[in-house]
Amino acid sequence: MTNFVSTPQLPITIGVTGASGLIYAVRTIKFLLASNYTIDLVASKASYSVWQAEQNIKMPAEPTKQEKFWREQA
Repeated sequence: MTNFVSTPQLPITIGVTGASGLIYAVRTIKFLLASNYTIDLVASKASYSVWQAEQNIKMPAEPTKQEKFWREQA
């Protein structure tokens, strides 16, 4: 018989660059949030410009506003 020990789940870090692949980041974040993972997001300065150009939505720079923003986008 195998016993599984519950271990604390480590956060998953997602890096977003200025490349035009933010839709993949959003889908990944959506899946991870739905699966109750903790996410640490690292976004380059260029990603803010790309997001605004592609989605016509301004990504907040303040960490306190980013969690709400990403939950709404995902």
